[in-house]
Amino acid sequence: MPILALHKPFDLVHGMVIDDLHSVGVGVVKSLLHSWFSVAKRKEAFSIYNKVVTNFYYIFLCMMLFFICMFIA
Repeated sequence: MPILALHKPFDLVHGMVIDDLHSVGVGVVKSLLHSWFSVAKRKEAFSIYNKVVTNFYYIFLCMMLFFICMFIA
């Protein structure tokens, strides 16, 4: 008799272990990112929304000036 025939069939639902990476870690990171970048929480001390928007604004202006100077020259 084969060895595999002695074991019960594997149950996918009850045989898997819930790992913390996909159950806790992803949810924590998602809520942290939402808190940091949320428009609704931009007045809070932990928010970096205004800093990111300001930096993107300056980067956009520099890129526009670069392309204008590139096409004029």
